[in-house]
Amino acid sequence: MKTLAKILTASFCVFGILFADEEPEPRSITVTGTAEVSVAPDICYMSFIVESESRKAQEAYAENVQIMNAINQ
Repeated sequence: MKTLAKILTASFCVFGILFADEEPEPRSITVTGTAEVSVAPDICYMSFIVESESRKAQEAYAENVQIMNAINQ
């Protein structure tokens, strides 16, 4: 039992010396960030859906044409 205690004590001393000699990590600078850029658009795509309800298809179509013409002006 005394031999085991001596071996453990010696092991702790050796490992303590080995790890005490570690070099510190090199100094560093870390930078993070975000950015936002605004520019004038050169192309714009738009789509519209117009729905009309009527008892007759021609009436609904005429109403849709009228609404789309108003949007396009």
